[in-house]
Amino acid sequence: GSTVVKKVFIDGSGYIYAATTNGLSISTNGGATFTNKTTSNGLASNSINAVFVDGSNAIYVATTAGLSISTNGGTSFTTKTTADGIGNLSINHVYVDANGKIYASTPNGLAVNF
Repeated sequence: GSTVVKKVFIDGSGYIYAATTNGLSISTNGGATFTNKTTSNGLASNSINAVFVDGSNAIYVATTAGLSISTNGGTSFTTKTTADGIGNLSINHVYVDANGKIYASTPNGLAVNF
């Protein structure tokens, strides 16, 4: 990971997700140790702006090169880009509501449910 942390998210299980300038750091033990996820795990970029985890434990990672999503605890990621309807590759923040609707803020506006 990196000591430069942009955002932090704590899920219902107490897992800590830190959006850093060098990947997504995840702690499953209250912050005692972290595992870092990077482009080698499928993230679109190692520069992470924000992170959100929904009720199904899917991880949504706002990067400077698209929105990366993992449904397997961060083992692997798929990425949504401008080809999927996001107005800009640089995702500033992401939120997913209780119905699974994705909101991603970008320098070119808000992308919803793309």
